[in-house]
Amino acid sequence: MKRKTARAKNGRAIAVKCLNTGEVFECQQFAANWCKMSKPSNIKRSILRSTDEHKYAAGRHPETKEKLYWEFVNDN
Repeated sequence: MKRKTARAKNGRAIAVKCLNTGEVFECQQFAANWCKMSKPSNIKRSILRSTDEHKYAAGRHPETKEKLYWEFVNDN
């Protein structure tokens, strides 16, 4: 049985990329589950607050415990 993607379940799901590892997640929820965060919205908040001069972190790497930095993935 084929697993449904986040985009199929929710057309508004936006893919996010972890800048530390380069890994791309289909949605914030999948990324939050990977780094064991309780609130996926923290990823979106960190992306929106970040500027070129200052990046905001959300979550920590499950193995190395380093702070994680994120960006939205443009599907165009």
